[in-house]
Amino acid sequence: MTNAEKALARVDHAEKVARTGKSAPQTIEEMLRHPAMQKQMQMALPRGMDADRILRIAMTALRQTPKLGACTPASFIGALFQSAQLGLEPSNGLGQAYLVPYGQNVTFVIGFKGLIELARRSGQISELYAYPVYAADVFHYTLGLNRNVEHIPDDGEPSDKDLVAVYAVARFKDGGTDFEVMTRGQVDAIRKRSKASGNGPWVTDYAEMARKTVLKRLCKRLPLAVETRNAIAQDETIKTTLAADMTQVPDASETPDVFAGQIVDVETGEVTEAVTEDAPVAAVEAPPSDEEAEEVSGAVEPPSEPETPQSEDDFSFELELEEEPQEPPVQMITPQQKKALTVALKKALAAGKTEEELRAVLVETTGKERRDEMTVADASAAIKALLVA
Repeated sequence: MTNAEKALARVDHAEKVARTGKSAPQTIEEMLRHPAMQKQMQMALPRGMDADRILRIAMTALRQTPKLGACTPASFIGALFQSAQLGLEPSNGLGQAYLVPYGQNVTFVIGFKGLIELARRSGQISELYAYPVYAADVFHYTLGLNRNVEHIPDDGEPSDKDLVAVYAVARFKDGGTDFEVMTRGQVDAIRKRSKASGNGPWVTDYAEMARKTVLKRLCKRLPLAVETRNAIAQDETIKTTLAADMTQVPDASETPDVFAGQIVDVETGEVTEAVTEDAPVAAVEAPPSDEEAEEVSGAVEPPSEPETPQSEDDFSFELELEEEPQEPPVQMITPQQKKALTVALKKALAAGKTEEELRAVLVETTGKERRDEMTVADASAAIKALLVA
C-alpha cells in the first residue's frame, strides 16, 4: 500500500467515524473484542465449543507471543477460524493446534494431539498413537508378511538431542493394524520444509512435532473420510479470507511453482530444493507528509447520497465476515500447476513408483484422476502427496 493509499484509508476511516460516531476495529485485539466477532465465531464453531473460550485463548496467545500482534489481522483471524471450524483449541497448552507467526502472516499448525483427534473421528480406528525412540531404548521392527514393532524404553530421562526415530501405530476396529517408522533424519528433512521450522512448536516441543510428523505420514494410508483428509491438509497453511468451509479457501502462502519445499521451474520442468528461510519482514514505509495527505484528502468526493449510520453488527464487513458466508468460486487447476503435477508424476515414477500406485495417490487425495477436473486446491494437495510419496 502506497503512502497515498494509506492517507486515503485514514481519510475514509475518519469520515466514517464522524458520520457514525463509532470506530471499526483496526487491530487484532480490537477485532477479537468486537461483539460482531463473538457472534461470527459462535456460528463457525462446531456444537459443544464456546466462542468466548476460543476468543480468550486467542487473546492469551497474543500476550504470550507478541510477534502475532505484528502479523496481518486477516491471517490471524483466518488461522483462528480454521482452528474453530476443526474443533481444535489453539495455543492453549493442550497441543491440539498452534498459531505461529511466519513473517507478516500467521500460520495455522495442527499439533500432535489435534492430528489424533481428527483421525479418530473416522470411526474406524480403535487405537492410534505415536512414540519417540531414544538412543538408549531397545527398538526393533520388521516388515514383510509378519510386520511388527517392539519398543522397550530406557528408564532414563532423555532429551530431544537423544531422539533417533519415531513411530506411529494404528489399530482398527476390525482387528487390523498398521504402523510407520521414521528416522530423525527423515523428520528433520520434513521440518526444513516447514514454514514454522524456526519457531513455535518445532522449537519448544520437538518430540511432539516429530511424533506428529510420523503420524501424519501414517494417516495417508488410514481409512479416513474425505472431510478428515481435507481437515488434515489444513496443517501449516495461511488463510487470509473467510468462508463457511475454510478447507476450500486456497493457501495464501503457496505460489504455483513452489510445493512441499521444492521449486518447480515451469519453463524447464527442473525440480530443485527450496532454501528454507524466515520470510522477510516488509520495510515500514515512512508516514505521508502533510502535503500528501492534504492532496489525497482533496481528491475524496463526498457520497452522492447520505448513508445510514451503522450499528455494531454492521462492522462485521470489516472482518470480511457474513451472516451466511458464501463459498468462494471454484478455481480450476492452472497451467503452471498442470506442468508441476506432470513433473511430480515423472519424479515419482523415476523413484520406482508404479502408475497404479500414483493413480491411487491421486484418487485418494483428490477423488479425481484427470488433471482437467482438478481445482487449484486439488492440484496443490496432489503435488504435495506425490512429492512425499
